[in-house]
Amino acid sequence: MASAYSIRKGMARVLEGIMKYRQTLRPSLLEEFKKVALGPSPEGLLLTCVDSRVVASRLTQAVPGQLFIVRNPGNLVPPYEYYKDNSLVGSECAALELACSRNNVPMIAVFGHSDCKAMNLLYKIRNEISTPSNTPLEQWLKVHAQGTVEQFKKLESSGDYKCKLIFASAQHHEDDFEAYIDPNNEFKHSDKLSQVNTLEQLRHFLSYPFLRERLNRKELQVHALWTDIYRGELRRWYRRMSRIKSSLICAVIIILVVIITNTTARTSLSKRQQSTRIDQRIDCYPEAESRFSGYSKESCLARNCVFDDGAGPGVMQCYLSPNYGYILQDSAEQLNNGLKLRLKRNSAVSSMFQEPIENVILEVQHYTNDIIRVKLYDADNKRFEVPIPLASASNQVSSPQYEFSYSSDSSRDNILSFSIKRRLDNAILFDTSLGGLVLNNQFLQIVTRLQSPHVYGFGENNHDTLKHNVQEKKTWGIFARDQGTNWDTNSNHYGSHPFYLVMEQLMNSNGAPTGRMHGVLLVNSNAMDYSFEKTPSLTIRTIGGILDFFVFLGPTPEQVVQQYTWLVGRTILPPYWSLGFQLSRWAYSNITHMKNIVQRNRDAGIPLDVQYADIDYMDAAKDFTIDPVNFKGLKEYFAQLNSEGVRTIVILDPATIDDQAYYRPTIEGIRDDVFIKYDDGQTVMKGSCWPGDVFFPDFFTKRAQDWWSRLIKDFHSVNVSFDGLWIDMNEPALFDTNEPIPWNWMDTGSNYTLKCSQNQWDDPPYRTKAGFRWDQKLNRPGRLSDRTLCMTAVQGEIDPETNKPKYRHYDVHNLYGWSQTKPTLDVMREITGKRSLVLPRSTFIGSGQWSGHWLGDNEATWHEMKRSLIGMVEFNWFGIPLNGADICGFDKTPSEEMCIRWMQVGAFYPFSRNHNIWKTPDQDPAAWSASAVSIMVTTLHIRYTLLPYYYTLFYKAHTTGSTVIRPLFHEYPTDKTTLDIFLQFLIGPHIMIAPVTD
Repeated sequence: MASAYSIRKGMARVLEGIMKYRQTLRPSLLEEFKKVALGPSPEGLLLTCVDSRVVASRLTQAVPGQLFIVRNPGNLVPPYEYYKDNSLVGSECAALELACSRNNVPMIAVFGHSDCKAMNLLYKIRNEISTPSNTPLEQWLKVHAQGTVEQFKKLESSGDYKCKLIFASAQHHEDDFEAYIDPNNEFKHSDKLSQVNTLEQLRHFLSYPFLRERLNRKELQVHALWTDIYRGELRRWYRRMSRIKSSLICAVIIILVVIITNTTARTSLSKRQQSTRIDQRIDCYPEAESRFSGYSKESCLARNCVFDDGAGPGVMQCYLSPNYGYILQDSAEQLNNGLKLRLKRNSAVSSMFQEPIENVILEVQHYTNDIIRVKLYDADNKRFEVPIPLASASNQVSSPQYEFSYSSDSSRDNILSFSIKRRLDNAILFDTSLGGLVLNNQFLQIVTRLQSPHVYGFGENNHDTLKHNVQEKKTWGIFARDQGTNWDTNSNHYGSHPFYLVMEQLMNSNGAPTGRMHGVLLVNSNAMDYSFEKTPSLTIRTIGGILDFFVFLGPTPEQVVQQYTWLVGRTILPPYWSLGFQLSRWAYSNITHMKNIVQRNRDAGIPLDVQYADIDYMDAAKDFTIDPVNFKGLKEYFAQLNSEGVRTIVILDPATIDDQAYYRPTIEGIRDDVFIKYDDGQTVMKGSCWPGDVFFPDFFTKRAQDWWSRLIKDFHSVNVSFDGLWIDMNEPALFDTNEPIPWNWMDTGSNYTLKCSQNQWDDPPYRTKAGFRWDQKLNRPGRLSDRTLCMTAVQGEIDPETNKPKYRHYDVHNLYGWSQTKPTLDVMREITGKRSLVLPRSTFIGSGQWSGHWLGDNEATWHEMKRSLIGMVEFNWFGIPLNGADICGFDKTPSEEMCIRWMQVGAFYPFSRNHNIWKTPDQDPAAWSASAVSIMVTTLHIRYTLLPYYYTLFYKAHTTGSTVIRPLFHEYPTDKTTLDIFLQFLIGPHIMIAPVTD
């Protein structure tokens, strides 16, 4: 061991050399620092490789988010007793302390003298390089570490680094500190001296209190690696290491010491800038865009989040502590076709919101060879789970396409993460290693890396491209609400479909697709939103229930959809007549107007298979009534159309008017206890809609289903015959909830609106994008109950364990249309004795097994025409292929050219219907000029020649789950160009439609 005198003498030279460096070389080295620190590295990380001549400058100027690699710091570390004030040590030791104590820079210190091997090891551990090649990394090694390709390959093939790292000797190249601080070359060394010196300096290094303290707090880790030194020297090294922490009993030649930033809540997080890479920060205040969010530094810190005072434009300022998450408690419990992990929340970091879930079960189920299920739920308390039917798991999963793995990150308090990869090519499909798992009573969040930026799906909301733009960093809401596709941008709509698809990419290929696709479904019915980051990554937030994921391995796009629909329910086989052209409008002024329009279209040669009656056929907008003046004779007219081969469909809304004296549906509904109540279980909740004050039936109860079925049967047999039902307003939609008066109060004579109290359900800690998206427009904080029922309402049969209704509207709101659809189809099939057709506006996972869907209220613009193509494809993915938009636009008045072009598009929608709003001119095909009619007739004739092909595709969708309409990349999955195309589409695999949309 070197004497105290020699150490003092050596350190004197060190300090003298550093002073000389600062005076003479620093300016030029700063330029080098800028180039290396700010430039790209071979791995895509910000890696700065330094030696003793530049380490102090680079590290003391570091900023959070940079990662530094220090080569051979042990050579300059004296025992601590020689320098009582360690902040004055002018070597790597001081730089390390400055980095981890002041600048919060992640640090990796490499002990040892074989730079080639040390750097290769480091890159292997950090980046999982599996196959050496002629890469920039090898070039760097050749030039800067004097490594060779042979050494690199030998190291890469050595296998398990904990036990089997084998190489010839510890080489020490004369390219480091002696060349500068010892110009006379007075310090001589040998390989053996270098080896022993490494161990001695390691012991000195760990004698520093600030390092020892971090080691004791598990904020510093030491990883030891075996080498092939001979046994005598190995025994001598064991004796020298006996005074070091027991975890270092292995003889070492390379030791990595990782200094981990302390992210616990013991001190102010705002003053101790976290070292999370800027591009990997997880948003802790996604509603900050709203002026009613109360966002500030103080509110960020109140959520126990990290606030970056120096964040520039586009940089996330308030973000989640990287140590937030859950820690594995016991070894995995093996299940039949799966496993179960018990997790506990890391209590060192306080929760974002109240009521954190402390103990969590992570349950993995090998569902089929192509589907894996991952559930995260409360281990101590039963929580709401979505009550929808799913296909049962296979009993035998012998050849799964996937592999589930999990690990604990020792650099972040052993936070657990998990991943799912494709066995075929090791592509990582779901990866939670970024952190961000938050599980609270009313806030559940998970973050996954995306295998590629080619992401599709999620609904129902309006976006202007089929492929999501992950660079936009937008948040999108999913929450059923009466908001049309023309409601501004970034708006949630009628249904809830938390299902997305990813086209996987070749690694290091600039986004070239592999041709393999996977899908991910979150079975959760609470209000939620999702965001993308450039990583690329996806954050999903929901405010109730559990996290219940299914991952579909495909690998082809069609197979992903087939696996999805197998799980949630295959689509209906629609009646053949529903594939024909259909005609509708809101506000036929009377039955004569309807008859005239039907006749003029038939006279013009327009093929017509279905005629609709919108709400104007009713008496004062009341269900199960017919206007006795304007639509007298509707029953006879519809019977006539039936006799002529035209089918008929009428509209029904779920709400019934509060007329408990004369209106039979409400009288019987009160008697049979079918209406949704407040949480007292006694008071019926009343809102406002078309007829005025209304009640909403609870279709989760059998008594409401029976009531609904009876009314439809009677209406069909007594009032008017119909072949299908159009069920609207079932988000459920109310007028102006939480506002002073309804917009239609002059029509109904009632100024009543539902006003929901302030409570945890209507005003949860996190409102989701469906709430705060509309703050500015409302000029107040948006509420979940706006335009719908109060979230406090209770629904469902009585739970025998609690003696209360099973559900709260807060949990099942998005299921309202879903719960109405099957009972409606059941009664229609009973009435007609045929397959029939039901068209709901609000849909959910699995709705396609009972219904089609029209895309809702659009408007007569070219922009909306384009958007319709996106919705059409997405609902094919969602398992509802019988869908289409209102041709020529629902709202506003189209030009003739636009209506011609839209008819040319809409003729190929699976569901092809022309429909428009009240107080606008007729826009049926025969309303236009003779030349326009001719074009439309020709286009529709093309559709009708394709009906056998369409019907075959629907049969395949019904039996195998394939799509009817699909994007081009379904058939050309390796062609990168097709990934962005949505203005052209395929009918099945063989026919491409390229419409004019401008």
